[in-house]
Amino acid sequence: MRREDSLAFIRGSFHWICKDNLNKYFMILFNISNEVYEEMSLPDGICNISNMVYITRGVSVIEGMLYAYSTCIKVEGSTFKL
Repeated sequence: MRREDSLAFIRGSFHWICKDNLNKYFMILFNISNEVYEEMSLPDGICNISNMVYITRGVSVIEGMLYAYSTCIKVEGSTFKL
């Protein structure tokens, strides 16, 4: 399993995006009070982007809400999905 570079903390849990050996992306949550890990699926628009040249994925907290995002740079242009 490979961890992406961003980490967000909200509602007592750390959140980050991981990729498994089958190239499936998902979010991991770690609750610090009870030390429990959970897994959360991500929307297809964040996970499955074809014909990519460069892509970053991450999580962030904006005004108390958790967001997953991806930035994709392709030959024909760039996209940002939140």
